[in-house]
Amino acid sequence: MRRDLEALWQPGVIPGEVVDEARERLLHLSRDRGYLSAEVKAEVQADDAEAFRVLFTVRRGPRARAETVSVSGCRDIPAKEVLGVLETSADSFFSRGIVRQSALERDREAIRDLYLSRGFPAVSVADPEVMLDDGGRHASVTFRVEEGPMITVRALSFEGNAAIPSERLEKGAGIAGGSPYTARAAAEAALAIRREYDGSGFPDAEVRLRPPAVGRGETSRPEDLAFVIKEGKRQSVGGIEIAGNVFNL
Repeated sequence: MRRDLEALWQPGVIPGEVVDEARERLLHLSRDRGYLSAEVKAEVQADDAEAFRVLFTVRRGPRARAETVSVSGCRDIPAKEVLGVLETSADSFFSRGIVRQSALERDREAIRDLYLSRGFPAVSVADPEVMLDDGGRHASVTFRVEEGPMITVRALSFEGNAAIPSERLEKGAGIAGGSPYTARAAAEAALAIRREYDGSGFPDAEVRLRPPAVGRGETSRPEDLAFVIKEGKRQSVGGIEIAGNVFNL
């Protein structure tokens, strides 16, 4: 921990601000090691032209282990599958069950990524709730999910494509009807369409996705993916001239 704090003390920093930052970092490091009820106090012992000295007192308390880890709000994806992407797990013969702050943050993002990959663009995952018992040794961890609607791809549509037929662009996009809508797949499709134009002599073509507007309270449904295209001018090579290739044998 000492090395982590030493990096904060650099020339030009404001002592009061760095003390607060150092206290928060100590608290984060303690909680990241499972000491969820840790407390950190900072006492400035010297603050003059010659020295600035701070005493940090860390009361870690007991290490917390998860008795239960659960998710709520899951409807379309089974809770068991959601729990399967988490680092945090209940204390058992196979797991120590230590509750770490950084792992909880990664777990929250892992749940969100799972839903995004399954076609839930409006999913929301709240910060996990951690309830400690009176002794601070046992924790109940709950992740709360608002799934929002599941969006699937009904069909692809194209605007502005005069030079390349829609059928060819649809084939090159690589998104099948009925597949979950994901921003990543849509971006990859736009890039594939752009490459189709590059290969056809349109280096200045622009491809923009018009994403579906989705709110959390809406119902699951299929949506068309619309790609808006500005083709630009076709360019071709008029000829190639090579000069200076004279060899004396």
